[in-house]
Amino acid sequence: MMDHIMNNKLSLEFGESYVRIPLKKSPHIRHADALEMDWSRLIAPGACSYILGNPPFGGAKYQSPEQREQVRRVAHLGGSGGTLDYVTAWFITAGAYMRESRARVGFVATNSITQGEQVAQLWPLLFDRYGLEISFAHRTFAWGSDARGMAHVHVVVIGLCRRDMEPPVKRLFSYNDIHGQPTESKHQALTPYLFDAGKVVNRHLVVEETNRSLCNAPQLVIGSKPIDEGHYIFSPETSLEFLRKEPRARRFMRPFVGADEFLYGLERWILYLDEAQPAEFA
Repeated sequence: MMDHIMNNKLSLEFGESYVRIPLKKSPHIRHADALEMDWSRLIAPGACSYILGNPPFGGAKYQSPEQREQVRRVAHLGGSGGTLDYVTAWFITAGAYMRESRARVGFVATNSITQGEQVAQLWPLLFDRYGLEISFAHRTFAWGSDARGMAHVHVVVIGLCRRDMEPPVKRLFSYNDIHGQPTESKHQALTPYLFDAGKVVNRHLVVEETNRSLCNAPQLVIGSKPIDEGHYIFSPETSLEFLRKEPRARRFMRPFVGADEFLYGLERWILYLDEAQPAEFA
């Protein structure tokens, strides 16, 4: 397909038709679940130079039971398997494969694997269990698609290699505008948070999860988490319509601010009945 696309571009550039159909060369494509097959049977580790891909992302809360089980099995984290995105299973599987291979890896991934609690779950496996290092990276940028129904997500690109093949200079591409072009910088080392680690004593250091407060502050069990299936949450239009029918409910109608409301100035309302008395429902 790419051969044919390039032929068409060549024809447009030079004004002459350049056709090489039927194509004589074709790749070896294995149609299978990459997490359920032995990569070394597809291509011998010693014969592989590069592993490239855009694996499926799938946050922990959006995975199917089968996907969740795959992540648990691949990561060997025990218990619930942490909160790893589905895409991390490809990084870990590649790490295991690279024990016997000198291949280099380049994957597109959700930027969540370089932020928050996932960093402490994923990166020690790659650094310590498999002896990998970050060879290059693109920091967060917007990954769009012209395909109908495709989501627009914020992603990173991570390059990995074995520690004994680590390049002396790591290229880091940063985006002041996530929809624009990157600015390249060069570093001796990069942290899993995709920052310069050239002067850091331990570039592999991550912020680990803890069950204890770092000070004497009271324990936060959970934040605002309505579990009403959306029945008590209103848009501005539906809240006005409801209050026209139930004007006495006005004092129970409160602003409901989530991430989208905070970031994008949106508006939602929630019917907060914690202080309501039974007689008020009559």
